[in-house]
Amino acid sequence: MNRKRFTKLMMATGVQRNEANAMARDIAIYGSYERLYRRKTYGESIGTALKSVGEAFIRAYGVLGRLTRAALKAQAEAERFAAVKAQYEADQREMIRKAYER
Repeated sequence: MNRKRFTKLMMATGVQRNEANAMARDIAIYGSYERLYRRKTYGESIGTALKSVGEAFIRAYGVLGRLTRAALKAQAEAERFAAVKAQYEADQREMIRKAYER
């Protein structure tokens, strides 16, 4: 692969021409434009994948937080209902006891 092909391939992935030419100067490090292209594109795709995984984790964490809050709210409602029911039953027993005392 030559420099022009490398530049065009990088531009096809969305990199600006000047930036692609700047990347092409790294040829001394990688030895060939093909290796350089693979490194840049696979490195970018791995970075993009990790970014999307991170974003998915954040979204899932938000959903988990909302579910947890909903579960805690439902539990609190159930506990309040149980307390009101227990108080009602105690009041009923007290009314029955007073009715028998008369």
